[in-house]
Amino acid sequence: MADKWQGFGLMTLRSFRFPNKGLLVWSDTDWLRSILPSDSRKKKLLRRLGGLPILSRRFNGKVPFGDRIYDLDRILAQFADIAPFSKVSAIFVNSRRNLPRIYVWLQSEGHPMFLKIGGPTELPAFENEANALTELHTGNDLIVMHPLSLRVYDSLVLLLSQGMSLTMHQQKQRLSPDEVLSYFVKLGVKANGFFGGPVHGDLSSHNAFDVEGRLLVVDWESAAPHGPDYCDLIELCSTLLVADCTRPTGLAALKAQVRRSADLELDEVTLRNALKFLAQHGSINSQKILNSTNKSN
Repeated sequence: MADKWQGFGLMTLRSFRFPNKGLLVWSDTDWLRSILPSDSRKKKLLRRLGGLPILSRRFNGKVPFGDRIYDLDRILAQFADIAPFSKVSAIFVNSRRNLPRIYVWLQSEGHPMFLKIGGPTELPAFENEANALTELHTGNDLIVMHPLSLRVYDSLVLLLSQGMSLTMHQQKQRLSPDEVLSYFVKLGVKANGFFGGPVHGDLSSHNAFDVEGRLLVVDWESAAPHGPDYCDLIELCSTLLVADCTRPTGLAALKAQVRRSADLELDEVTLRNALKFLAQHGSINSQKILNSTNKSN
């Protein structure tokens, strides 16, 4: 197996380590501008530093995760059977999350791939993503990164998925909540959801992007293969409703928001079922609307 994975091009990469155990690694500085959100603290810091290539060091192949240091080549070797001859394009260790993450962008035989690494407690979330996207069949208007393999190695959970090229990263544009909702309404609103069965569970402007006229949807960790009717539509409408501080946030207000946004009349049972499901999957906005409704009753 060694001849398939040895090296990964790691020693040709540059790296910059942050004081809080965060880490950025890149093969090309264009990756830095593409993989970090435009409003992130790290990207703002990089902009101020300006001379990052001068401050950077050759990457030593080691990545921090919690209280441990891992050899990245050993992690990547777990996928030598399906991603041979891989070369790393970029790495981002996000240590500021409640649960740290490692993100790796790589190429295998000309195919872009994306590796997401988390701790053992994140196995259910990674399984949600893998299971939902396995069931999802996309058309020409929708882009998702289909999972390739979910594995566990040395107290780490590894999810390898299809990836995006640097060009595709550069083309993606973040959408506003209104734009995300409008896009999906144009695709058609159905009871079994925007995706024909699977529920995203956390659909928002943070995980939906325009890529040359197509919609890219990422971050499926709150997903489920199935859910109550109109779940993702109700999540998007809940986001718009809660963001507008001038309006009440109960069921009646949500019903009116759905009518305005999607020209759809939903009863309170449908709304409540979806809100409960979304709240159980971590939706803060859905929980706020449920709390507001319970207080008014």
